[in-house]
Amino acid sequence: MSLFKNTIGQAIIVETGQTMTEATNIKLIVNKPNGKTVEWTNVAIYSTTQLRYLTVAGDLDQDGWYRIYPTLKYGSWEGTGEPNRFLVKDPANPDKTYRI
Repeated sequence: MSLFKNTIGQAIIVETGQTMTEATNIKLIVNKPNGKTVEWTNVAIYSTTQLRYLTVAGDLDQDGWYRIYPTLKYGSWEGTGEPNRFLVKDPANPDKTYRI
């Protein structure tokens, strides 16, 4: 599955490898391809170990590699999880190659 620039309503699923059923204060810290860091809120627990976020205008405004970190509180633990990475392509140039 490919993700494309400027898509609204795209589900971003983050696998955490940990049970998330009682997690609170969930956010995603996102490093965009240009190096800018943003926070995505309104993150939902999608399954036992997965989080889901639906993109809004401006979220996928650049093509290239995005790095995403879940942050949350779980019981007395609060912190940042392992990073995930995903590629957003430019629909005007779908065959462009991207380096990490």
